[in-house]
Amino acid sequence: MAHPWEDAVRLGIVHFMACPEVMGGSGPVAATADALLADAFFKVLEAGPVTDPAARAALKAVVAARGATLACGAQPLQLSQKLNLNATDSVERGKAVFAVRAELARAQEMNPAGFVVLSGPDPAEADRPLAMDALVDSLATICREAAPLPVHLEVFDFDVDKKCLIGPTARAVELARRVRATGSNFGLLLDLSHLPLQHERSADALPLAAEFLTHAHVGNCVLKDRTHPRYGDQHPRFGIAGGENGEAELAEFLSVLFKVGYLKHGTPRIVTIEVKPGKDETTESLMAQTKATWSAAWPGVRTV
Repeated sequence: MAHPWEDAVRLGIVHFMACPEVMGGSGPVAATADALLADAFFKVLEAGPVTDPAARAALKAVVAARGATLACGAQPLQLSQKLNLNATDSVERGKAVFAVRAELARAQEMNPAGFVVLSGPDPAEADRPLAMDALVDSLATICREAAPLPVHLEVFDFDVDKKCLIGPTARAVELARRVRATGSNFGLLLDLSHLPLQHERSADALPLAAEFLTHAHVGNCVLKDRTHPRYGDQHPRFGIAGGENGEAELAEFLSVLFKVGYLKHGTPRIVTIEVKPGKDETTESLMAQTKATWSAAWPGVRTV
């Protein structure tokens, strides 16, 4: 590839994965963000919930000082509190919508470029239609409150680890079509880390979702070896032994992003890396390995 990747990609890093000590919403939020953004490699920081107002103000200031873009996500909150936006029980769903709306309000204090959520668990097949209806209603409410801020629904596995309703890409597209009918600020986030867990390939999933694709993550997972310490949706480093994604898979995913029109030269769009250090890794060593993988993969990316 002749073009530099910066011409097409505004590269991001998921803060709460790269620095797990802040995943709970506290800890050295601003300091760790500043360390990640000190390297000009990353231009986007995707933050999770930040509970303290002063810490939110500090994070916003750090991102601005580094000339970066901030995005926010409710995924850690939803997963840790088991908040189910597609619950068919009205009380349970109301609790989930209330909590996500509150997190949205906190995120909006920092003027993010987008807000990420995920669906709840995949129910029994007979209950799936009602769960889809509930999720459409929940997302329509959240999108109305967020507008014009984009809301991205991240697509997860449905039968391996998180076991989410959304879910297979085809079901994600069905959902997106219905939510888009209620407002234009909704889209899908597809993640290279999750595609093997969804039993799907980049070449199939990305074109299927292209009409609604508004954000993208890249990373790795372990699927075949259930005894592996990073089995499932654990975001290990690229190329880990027993993992599914390395340089070749990253290059293929990016190539398909070009093919479907998400990426194009001259108008950089966000692609965010999501990797988490293992017990014997530091954030610093993981970032070095991640950047090396990205740089090695880029020459293999096809732009047409």
